[in-house]
Amino acid sequence: MTKQELRQLIRETVEEALTLKKLQDKIVVSSDLESRQEQSKETFKNKDKLKAAGFKWDKELNSWTTNASDFSNARTTVMKLNKVETFIEKIEDLPDFIQNADNLNRKDELSQKIEAFIKNLTDELDEKTASAEIRDFLNFQAKLRKRSVNNTLLIWIQNRNATHVEGFNVWRDKFGRQVKKGSKAITIFAPISIKKDEEGSSSSDVDLDTKVKKHDFTYFKAVSVFDIKDTDPIPGKENLYAKTPDWHADNTPNEKADKLFNYSSKVADELGIRVERGDARGGEMGYAAGDHINITSTIEGANRAGTMIHEIAHELLHFKKTSIFYIDAPLTKEDKEIQAESVSYIVLRHYDLPAQHQTTYLALWKANKEALQRNLGAIKKVADFIIQKVDEVAAEDPSNKDSQPEQK
Repeated sequence: MTKQELRQLIRETVEEALTLKKLQDKIVVSSDLESRQEQSKETFKNKDKLKAAGFKWDKELNSWTTNASDFSNARTTVMKLNKVETFIEKIEDLPDFIQNADNLNRKDELSQKIEAFIKNLTDELDEKTASAEIRDFLNFQAKLRKRSVNNTLLIWIQNRNATHVEGFNVWRDKFGRQVKKGSKAITIFAPISIKKDEEGSSSSDVDLDTKVKKHDFTYFKAVSVFDIKDTDPIPGKENLYAKTPDWHADNTPNEKADKLFNYSSKVADELGIRVERGDARGGEMGYAAGDHINITSTIEGANRAGTMIHEIAHELLHFKKTSIFYIDAPLTKEDKEIQAESVSYIVLRHYDLPAQHQTTYLALWKANKEALQRNLGAIKKVADFIIQKVDEVAAEDPSNKDSQPEQK
C-alpha cells in the first residue's frame, strides 16, 4: 500500500479534515474535504481555537494563516483539532510538507515553484562550486600570465577567437600540449632583459666583481605564440592542462526545447527584440546587443532554448531601458551573468528541460548563495514574466494548442 493510499484509508476511518500547507513565509490552515462549502464549514467551526492559537484571517487567501516560523505551534493546534493527525504525521513527515495549491491562484503557484527552483539552484550551486572540477579550473585561471594591453590588442587583431595563447615550448613543457603542424602563429612582443657593464669598466679587470656595476636594460622582441585550438594534448601528459568544464547544455535535438525556443522567440518579437541566428563572434552561444539577440547558428536543443532565455533576460534587465525590469544602476559583469543565467535555469526547470550545465556556468562566474540572494528580486520577477509570456503565446496559437512545453 502506498503512502497516499494509507493516508486516504485513515482519513476515511477517522473524522479529520484540517491540514497545514505552506505559502512562502506563511502556514495556511486548509481543509481536504471535497466541496468548497464543506471546507469553509470545517475551518469556520474551528475559528475560535485557531484564533486563540495565534492564527489570523487572511482575506486574500480566504484562509487562517500564521508565520512559517511558528510551525511547531501550528502543528500542535491542528493535532488537537484532528484526532488522526498524530498518525498522519508519522506517514507524511509533516515538517517537510509539500504545498498543495487548492486555495491559491495560478500566480501564487508559479511564485512558489520559482521559490523551489531557486532553492534547488542554491543547493546545486553549492555542490558545483565545491567540486574538484571547478576548483582546479579556477586555480588554473589564476595562474595564467597576464597579457599587456598592447599584446591583447595584437592577439585580437590576428585571431579574434583566441582564448589562451602560449609559445611553442611553453605549450610542450608546461601544459603537455603539442602545436599542430601548419598552425598559424600569432605575433606578440616579449620583454627581454640583459645586463650591461657600466661605462669605463673592462672585462679584463682583475677585480671585475667589485669594479663593475650591472644595470638592467629591457627591450622588446617579436615572438610567436599559438592558441590552444592549434594544439593537441601529448599522450600521457593530458592532466597538465585544466580542461574547461562544460558550461552549457549539449546540442541534442529536443522537441520540447524547440517548442520553448519558438515560443520565446515570439515573446522577444512582441517585446520589440529582433532575433537572428548567425556566427559566433568569439565562441559564445549567443549575445544580446540592445533590442537585438543573436543565437549562434550551430547550437540546438536545450542549449539553444536556454541561450534564448538567457539573452531575453539580459535584454529586459540590462539593455532595454523601456523595460519595467531594467536596472538603472551600475552592475558588475558577474551580477549580470548571475541574473540572466539564473532566469534561464528557472525557466528550463519549469518546462522540465535539462539545466544541469547552468550551475557550472554560474560557478565559473563565482556565483554563490550570497550572490544569488543579492540578485533574487530581479531573478524572480523576470523568470515569472517570461514563463507567463511563453504560456500566453503558446495558448494563443491554435496550431500549438496541444504542443505547449510540458510544465513540471
